[in-house]
Amino acid sequence: EKIRVVLEGDILESNGYFSFFPPKITLFLNQPASRFLGSKHESYLKSLFKHELTHYFHLNQNVGFARYLRPIFGPATYSLNSFLMPKWWIEGIATYSENARGNSNLFALKYEAPIYEEKFFSLAKATYNSPVFPYDRSYIAGYFIVSKLAQEFGEDKIGEINANCTSFPLK
Repeated sequence: EKIRVVLEGDILESNGYFSFFPPKITLFLNQPASRFLGSKHESYLKSLFKHELTHYFHLNQNVGFARYLRPIFGPATYSLNSFLMPKWWIEGIATYSENARGNSNLFALKYEAPIYEEKFFSLAKATYNSPVFPYDRSYIAGYFIVSKLAQEFGEDKIGEINANCTSFPLK
């Protein structure tokens, strides 16, 4: 199936998002003022698109209880699985897949420094972003956890965990 991608040029922000109904990816074309999080990637848009495309595939998987509702309510039903996942899991998978931030020493400092100082924020605080530093907690904790899981147990384990998470009402 085709994936709807909307390019927004009149937005001052450097960002994008995936939306469920109808499923689409929106990218803001405004280039960031500095290198994207210290990314080693040459293209901000390529990294952003990969991140949002990961959301598209991850949140539209035929897993969990939503797959039983799809014949009744249609393909967008898969996105209901996202309500069974914490934000750090959703953003962690996309940030890990994107690999731009993962290759950034500046991004790594956001989770390495608090670990060394024994001041890493709780998982409860990783479920939302914050108006105080670190602002992007869900991305930081999610990337750290997903990358450690992949490193220790293999990337296939991430899919297995995801399938178990989304089948919660049936277990």
